[in-house]
Amino acid sequence: MKLTKELLWSFTLTSLLLSCGILQWEDDGGYIPPTEYINEVWLFDIASAMDGKIADGFFPRFSGDNQSILYLQRSGESNTVLKKMSVSNQMIETLTPAMLRLNTFDICYESNQLVFNANTFKHRDQDIFVFDLTSNILKNVTQTIDIFESDAHFINHGQYIAYRGYDFIARMGVRGQEIILDHLSSGSFTFVRLSASGTKLVLIQHPGESLRIVDLIDTARDTVIEFSGSSYTLSPMKDELYYRYGGPHLLDLNTFERYELNFEYAYDVTFSPDGRFLVYLDSHYNLCLYDMENRAERILLSREKNADYNIQSMAISPDNKLVAYERYFERLLE
Repeated sequence: MKLTKELLWSFTLTSLLLSCGILQWEDDGGYIPPTEYINEVWLFDIASAMDGKIADGFFPRFSGDNQSILYLQRSGESNTVLKKMSVSNQMIETLTPAMLRLNTFDICYESNQLVFNANTFKHRDQDIFVFDLTSNILKNVTQTIDIFESDAHFINHGQYIAYRGYDFIARMGVRGQEIILDHLSSGSFTFVRLSASGTKLVLIQHPGESLRIVDLIDTARDTVIEFSGSSYTLSPMKDELYYRYGGPHLLDLNTFERYELNFEYAYDVTFSPDGRFLVYLDSHYNLCLYDMENRAERILLSREKNADYNIQSMAISPDNKLVAYERYFERLLE
């Protein structure tokens, strides 16, 4: 068989794509065509049970004034930008430059501000930024040099920002930085976050699966509880922790009373801003809403009707009327 230039070029190109991981061999000797991951932001109306796509992006969250939806969008190969969409007229604004590289953010509903860590490609690994959604002002509030800072979030209803350094956990406010816990081995724990009041610190201890709750007012009240899996989240308004141990539970961090919730399983659990509702995926990956006041579960989106995509990163609006969520799926490159 005589190789033509076209066949030789095709063979060379296919070999190059396979070596780069863009193409993959199938079991039958053929190759898998290249694909791309798609992330979309969708909005679900709880009263009407209607939903619709509002943007391309991921990690949607509502603003404190209930007027906007914040989400992240990829810019280039590795960068992300923060976007804001008005709920009323669907106008979209870009809030951050692509060079910041942020992946998540936290919102204070009372002050309508958000905080996030971002890589700025300068001498620091991470900086901490605060964005005021009312004035549209972005500030770098980092107060230490050459210290890796991560997991930034609001506590005390926006009075402080808590975050983690290499071997310490700290908070910052108008009077500067205060170390809360230091001399920590980075491999011995995972920092979950501080409670809403800022008086309880929740860590996951390693090895094993246990939650350590540090009382910053009375160290004698420190406690360790067992939990199963990686499903845990803190209420933004109350000193309450959702976690799994056998089944789903709610723990009062002040009294250590534990309440069993009457649903079976949950992934990617998020509290509503007022702490009354939980939104999550159940064991069948249905999108569900749980009313803790009435102890009632409702399926919002059935997995059987929506089998062509996956759901994650859910959020409830401050008025408890809307749920924003991320759809993600894979499609062939054209």
